Order: sequence, then C-alpha cells, then structure tokens
Amino acid sequence: LVLRRSALAPAAYYPTFKIDISDFTPEAALEKHLGACGDPPEVQIIRAGEEGVWAATGTLRLPAPALEVFHRLTDPEENRRIFARTCAAVNYRKLIEADEEARTRLFEVSKTGRWRLLGIPLSFESTVYALEDWRSLEIRFRLKKPGAMKHMSGFWRLVPIGARECLVLFYNEAEPNFPMPRVMRSFAGNVVREMGASLLEDLRESLASWPDHPVSTASSWTWRP
Repeated sequence: LVLRRSALAPAAYYPTFKIDISDFTPEAALEKHLGACGDPPEVQIIRAGEEGVWAATGTLRLPAPALEVFHRLTDPEENRRIFARTCAAVNYRKLIEADEEARTRLFEVSKTGRWRLLGIPLSFESTVYALEDWRSLEIRFRLKKPGAMKHMSGFWRLVPIGARECLVLFYNEAEPNFPMPRVMRSFAGNVVREMGASLLEDLRESLASWPDHPVSTASSWTWRP
C-alpha cells in the first residue's frame, strides 16, 4: 500500500501504522480472497496483542463499481445510513483542507458508536482525522487524541475489478491505553475480528437498497487514475 502525502495534509493529521502492512496489496488480497462476488466478507487477525497492538485485515467483493462505493462511503448521509447498526450519530464532520491538484480532502469526523460486547450494549464517542484520496479511492483514518485507545488507525480502499465489480480492502489497528492480560488476548482478538466483519457486512447488506437511495456526486471530484 503506497500512502501519498498531499501538500496540504500535515503530518500531524496523517495516519501512521505500527504494523508493516506492505504485503496487503490489492493483488495479494484478491488472490487470497476465497469467496465469490457478493459473498460474506473475509476478515483475518494479523496481530493479537503482541507489543500491545491488535490488528485485522478484511476483504469484500461487491457487484458494484468502485467509484460508486467510494461515493457512498464519503457521502455523510449515506455513510450514516449504511452503518446505522453501529453508528448512533454523526456529531460533526468538519472539512480541514482540500487539495484540488492531489484530489484529497481532509476531514475531522466525530461519531457516537454503539456495539454489543457479551450482549451488553456499549456507547462511545470517537473523533478521527479522515483523509479521502480520490485518485486511489482510499479513505485513511486515525484517532484524533488518545482515550480508551492509545492509538487507532486504518483505511478503506476500493479496487476496480472490471466495470461492475470491486474489491473492498479494510484495515484497522488499535492499541488500548491499558495493558491487556494475556488470558484476554484471544477474546480481544475475536472482538476485533467481529468489529471488522460487522462493518464490511453492513456495507454488503446495504447494496440491495442502493437503487432507492441515489447519491449526489455534485460536490465530488471526478475520479482519474
């Protein structure tokens, strides 16, 4: 994965990764993905507490153009609708910078999330910096400031496979702000896997409702490879 810094995106906002994910390329991901287009997502834990970090990669093949999926992920209303099961509210979405030449936009986004852990409903607020790259069809994000998590970052990437299909790549890594007992590492790994799979599954299930929810592209840049 090549991360291109825009001239306007300060290093302080840019996501950094604690794990080497250089082998998580579109070519390798497509080769390892076993399911057919439209099948459930495939998620793998690649770090389970070593050096305090948990990380997962996920892939999903969708019968939809990559650019359309990207438009929907970057549209705030559509994003909230797709992930309504785990997103209680979008508190704010503030544009920090836009680079017309590089085709990147940097946002500060605050959401209130909701999950169930062992059947117990949990609600939490998180604020991230999200960098949209309209040339590579990537959204790279990182936590604005530590809270329960000392570090959190990741990305979404849309890879065209023909005109009407794409491969969705998802990566997320997190480092809790407290030591995790060794006996809990396996449990925490399962939680990380389930969270990644849940997000990708929400995206897959939303596909059926897309014809009823057209997305305006008036404020989006035209994609150029």
